[in-house]
Amino acid sequence: MVIPVTLINDIKAAVDLSNQANVEDGKKQFANAIRLYRKAMESYLNAALLIRNTCAPFVERAQKLKEFSGDAAEQEVVGEGIPELKRIFEIAVLSQVLPPWCTAAGTVIAGKKLNFDKDIQGIDATKLVFTQILNDPKAKSASTILLHGPHGTGKSFLAKSIYVKYPEKSIFIVDIDQLIIGGLSHDPAKMTQMLTRNYKKHNTGVLVLDGLDQLYLAEYPDAKKPVVEAIKTELQKYMKDLADKKEYKEIVIATSFMPWLITDDMKGTFQAKINIPIPDSEDARKAIIKAELGKLRVPTYKDGDIQNLAKNTNRFSRYQLLRIIRYALARNFNNVENIPMKEDAERLSHMVKEDMDKVSAIIKPDLSEEDEPKHKAFIAANPTAN
Repeated sequence: MVIPVTLINDIKAAVDLSNQANVEDGKKQFANAIRLYRKAMESYLNAALLIRNTCAPFVERAQKLKEFSGDAAEQEVVGEGIPELKRIFEIAVLSQVLPPWCTAAGTVIAGKKLNFDKDIQGIDATKLVFTQILNDPKAKSASTILLHGPHGTGKSFLAKSIYVKYPEKSIFIVDIDQLIIGGLSHDPAKMTQMLTRNYKKHNTGVLVLDGLDQLYLAEYPDAKKPVVEAIKTELQKYMKDLADKKEYKEIVIATSFMPWLITDDMKGTFQAKINIPIPDSEDARKAIIKAELGKLRVPTYKDGDIQNLAKNTNRFSRYQLLRIIRYALARNFNNVENIPMKEDAERLSHMVKEDMDKVSAIIKPDLSEEDEPKHKAFIAANPTAN
């Protein structure tokens, strides 16, 4: 393996800049020190990326050897943790590279394992189209994707699970809500430019704009409207530039639960639109409920009760159906979100029909009756890519 010259240069630059920053810090020239520290961190970040990319083939080979080894479970492969260098993008490091007003809005998924194949279920057809585009954007003539569907359909989960399916792709996630909040106290145009510039500069694999439709809500107070317009304008420029170049190198995924709000000029920049459906039949909902209840002991909740629940949960997402069971299970627990069902199933003999009935009477559908025709009209006008 040959050490890239650029790696040596980046490390040398990082050390030199750190030393210069330390000198300025000692002189109490804090503005200069901050500027130099940020430049140093950029060089460190570039060096870390080069190390990861240089070592990637060897790590991949080590992983394959581990998989095919008969006693793989008892052995550790030297260097196995190297792919975790994607953690370098975590917010603690980004805060040294990006100006402070950017860090609340942008982060990168790392460390938490969300399994693309096992944790994202029930939308196999959608995942197939999605993975085909990611595998070869040029062949599909698409590198900008609009993932849309009601709350609870798993849009963000699907986008955030990419790095597990494709460990070579780092993921830069921008929360549009947080971006708007940051723009209230800082220059929103400059902030948006900085985020997209750093995404491209550090060769991040995928940019996710989470909640793009939040830029198109009508009820923003007057104080937020200029911020929203500035962010919208900058993102529109960036997306239009990608659409016009047609190079298919930069992958951008936007998520939206009310895509009909997005104006045509922005909507037209997406080369592929993918709908993540909600369970649209009683049988589909019944199968989901029955499968999840099968992990528990609920002797008083019969098949007829499951059928009634499936009938009364039209416009519910898969997640919302699971939430009914999770909340019913949690009625006698303080911490709703941290219940490992499989571990608790053996000792939860108190789970009864009343728990299910009480919770299902409160939980509302993800897709409102008012939005349902808009949702259907958008899907009809914007069919899912194939």
